[in-house]
Amino acid sequence: MKNRFVVALLTILVAATACRKEEGIQVVEISKGYPPMEQPKLLRANTDLEGETILGRKLENPYTVEVMRKAATQISNKGFRLLDPDKIKASHYYMKFMPTDSLQFQLLDNEKNLTLYPYPLDHEIIRTGNAYRDPAQGKDNYAWQYASVSINQRLNSRIVHQKLAELYIPEEDPTFSKGQHEEYLDALLDEAYKITRNYQDTLKSDKGISQKKSYHPGGKIQIFDTRLNKLIGLEGVDMRARRWFTTLHAQTDFWGNYRMADTFKRPCNYSLWFSQSDFTVKPHLIDLTAWINGPKQKEDWNVDINDGYNRFIGHIFRAAYRYSYGFIDGLKRPYSLASPRIWYIGVDDDMGNSGNNYIAVPVLRISRYHNGNIEYDSDEVFSTTCHETAHTSHARHMVLAALSFFTVSFWLQESWAIGVEWWVTKLEYKNTRGIPNYGDWSYLAPVQDPNYRAYQEWTHSYDWKYTNVYINIIDDFNEKALFNTTDDNVKGYTLAYIDENMLRHIFTLKTLRKQLKAHKPNGVTDADIDKLLSYY
Repeated sequence: MKNRFVVALLTILVAATACRKEEGIQVVEISKGYPPMEQPKLLRANTDLEGETILGRKLENPYTVEVMRKAATQISNKGFRLLDPDKIKASHYYMKFMPTDSLQFQLLDNEKNLTLYPYPLDHEIIRTGNAYRDPAQGKDNYAWQYASVSINQRLNSRIVHQKLAELYIPEEDPTFSKGQHEEYLDALLDEAYKITRNYQDTLKSDKGISQKKSYHPGGKIQIFDTRLNKLIGLEGVDMRARRWFTTLHAQTDFWGNYRMADTFKRPCNYSLWFSQSDFTVKPHLIDLTAWINGPKQKEDWNVDINDGYNRFIGHIFRAAYRYSYGFIDGLKRPYSLASPRIWYIGVDDDMGNSGNNYIAVPVLRISRYHNGNIEYDSDEVFSTTCHETAHTSHARHMVLAALSFFTVSFWLQESWAIGVEWWVTKLEYKNTRGIPNYGDWSYLAPVQDPNYRAYQEWTHSYDWKYTNVYINIIDDFNEKALFNTTDDNVKGYTLAYIDENMLRHIFTLKTLRKQLKAHKPNGVTDADIDKLLSYY
């Protein structure tokens, strides 16, 4: 049912844009559908990090204004005097957001100052996982979201929301910043926890073990790469450490390490979120982002994502992160100041092609399987994600954005994405990860095009849509002798130069020829260009 809803919603989005054809706008589903090289791969797998998050009993809220006033009164009788109980007022609201349509959902997604959770924050977590749907709402509705919101933050009134409680959060009160009045704060919180029977959160447990030492939540997140056959750091994911309504954030570095700048004294709920300010990876359109719930503890949370759906979307995230923020050799980024976040949908199925891009809306879908139940390798997921992202970047940087993009010949749309995909994946797996000839003409490992032998075996009869023209323009290898295919004496261009100076003027083979001759490097002749393009 959920998959049918997603398909229906995508159809509506596409149709809504397609109906503007008379204005010159059309929607084309750009799919990367060329066949992968066959090889043995892992079949569907499950891990302990996956499955439905199960909530337990609803806890009595210790952070309500009423409870905090009562706690302040009671500790004053024990000699702790700082706050006037009668002057304690709400600092935050505990909110539930209930978007009812795609516009409200988009508005909520754009609320960058909110730390949202798809599950209530005042419940025990009995089982951690990577999915949750509130039993009170239907499975095919937009996921409800929960957050602690400062009373000074203005919310978009068009998003349906409900105020669940008025909170006073002393940990976020400037009165207690930089360790000021630490003993009073400890006493106030402990008293509030005792009043609400949340004894597990007090600094001294029933066993008399003190938890007064502060700590910086942190750890290491690694992901298994099937091409490298080893664990590597998962860079850029949003790591959260939450205590009730207060969340600390950190971002993993290249090695997967993370450490929060601030501290807690009591155990925190860890979680991992596959999102950045310019993109998010998620399982369905009706979710804001994909995530993994972790344990409640004071110790570091270290995660090895070895297999399963989390590994699949982790490699989508890796590619999206590199394309957005990492080294891509001068290529343009896939976003601009005015562009909405890109939504990468990790499709836990075989779509019939490895990926597609709806262009007019920032929705990119990446398939986990091919041939029914054969899982794409890590570098193939990475590569496909780069391919689809290249389409978005291409469209967003055209003179009239998608309107101009749809006037580019289809084979040139795809061939540009092929070239970028090959180059960025080569940067990742050859330059960064150390596979000596990855993406070169001599690379013989079974991998999907264009990374197998640098796509130098391409011929027009093999696939007229997904060509190697941009690869041949920038490489220094003539495949004619070895493969008896294209006679390629053109070299010296770079994808970054083409992206910056030529791409927005290329619509047909004729305009490609014109741009190449107008910008030809030293040593390249018009005859060389004509000979190369004669194969396309």
